[in-house]
Amino acid sequence: MIYVDPAYIRSYFDSYPSRVDYSRWPDPIDGLPEEQLPLADAILVSHAHKDHCKAVTVRRLSDHDTEVFAPGRCRRELGDGFTLVEEGDGFSAAGFEVTAVPAYNTPSGRSTRKQHKRGDGVGYVLQSEAGPSIYHAGDTDVLPEMAELAKPTIAFVPVGGTFTMDAQEAAEAAALIEPDCAIPMHYRDPAQAQEFAAAVQRQGGVGRILGIGEAIEIT
Repeated sequence: MIYVDPAYIRSYFDSYPSRVDYSRWPDPIDGLPEEQLPLADAILVSHAHKDHCKAVTVRRLSDHDTEVFAPGRCRRELGDGFTLVEEGDGFSAAGFEVTAVPAYNTPSGRSTRKQHKRGDGVGYVLQSEAGPSIYHAGDTDVLPEMAELAKPTIAFVPVGGTFTMDAQEAAEAAALIEPDCAIPMHYRDPAQAQEFAAAVQRQGGVGRILGIGEAIEIT
């Protein structure tokens, strides 16, 4: 079991019926579902922002065998209990070959808040022995490096438009990446996800929106 960016900001889940706040601000807040989720074999963290990197949530999903991988700027939140990763690094985790890939804001991207500098965070490509692969873009704008990725089975791309590319730019990214299926993430307005999925479909690709708790099987 691998988790990517298991973290929580309370206001994002106000309408989520399974939300449980185990503490209150300013203490660390873990808002995972009330039922205990499976413990992680590995946890991949893309960058240090609190909606992606939260020690209390990492601890809840970990046991003594869990491997945690994260960029160096996560040390302030996670301490020293993780393996440092940088852009270009490759490693094995829970049966996958994982590569850390670029994720950052660009001057020309339409993200309105340029909070992600190159080198501070990464995305991840997970390649399984059986063949299917997953690309988790992290927080990023459209990047030329995306065209260099081997076509993944599934691509998770941010579409929110504030700290990341917006829905139309994310569709442009999907055209560069050419996944079998592109899934939007990092948004609060469902219309952004719908706009992205529709744009991907117009390009001849497959765009799919996942609800909270929904599973997808890849083969």
